[in-house]
Formats: sequence, C-alpha cells, structure tokens
Amino acid sequence: MKKIKVSILTVLLAGCGGESTNESPEEFAKKGVVENEWVFISDSSVQCGYEGESPEETQKLLLEAGIDVLESTCGHRTEAVPAVCGGVTTQINLHSIRTENVIDANNLGFTSVSDLENSIDDGYLIVDC
Repeated sequence: MKKIKVSILTVLLAGCGGESTNESPEEFAKKGVVENEWVFISDSSVQCGYEGESPEETQKLLLEAGIDVLESTCGHRTEAVPAVCGGVTTQINLHSIRTENVIDANNLGFTSVSDLENSIDDGYLIVDC
C-alpha cells in the first residue's frame, strides 16, 4: 500500500513541473498568445492649479489612433519634484495595451513604464483615481 501512495505522489508531483521555453514574442504571437504592456503619459496637472486629465481622456488619444486599450488607471511617478505652485506633478495616467502597439503609443507621447524602473523601485505607483 505504501508503494502505491509513493507512486501516486510521484506521478502527481511530476505533473507540477512546467516545460520551460525560450520562445520569442513573435513565436508566442503565432500561437495566439498576446502580450500586454503598461504605458503612461503625464496627466498634465499643475501644482496649485489644473487637476489634470482623467485616464479616460488620455485613453481617447490611443483609441483614436486605433490602439486597443485593455485597462486604464491613475498613478504617479516615485521621483521627487520641487514643491512650487505652477510646477509639474508626478501624476500620470497608465494604460495597458498590446505590446505590438507600444511604438505607435510612443509616437503619441506615451512611454513604457519599464522606462521608469530604477535601483530602488518600479518608478511608479498605481493610485485611486
């Protein structure tokens, strides 16, 4: 009976190991697997002034360019900026888009969140809108 339990456990554990693959994004795309990436743009807010554009407003730029937006939210960069009325803020709008559309989004003024990464953190935080 002990041998049967060990054999069953061995078979079950063997099923837990996934296959490792080194496929390129192009190979994943051929299989129908779509990868997404977060891009951001400043919400154009100003300290002591304009509260900035909503994610829906900046999402419209992407949609009008034919870029599907899968999810949108608010955030802020973690870098420090001087506190001065009329100065820039760290507030951003984030949008999840298909990786294949990142270059088109860049041409509209959006940037990949991976460009914000630094040695301390991801370079941004998602916050409630």
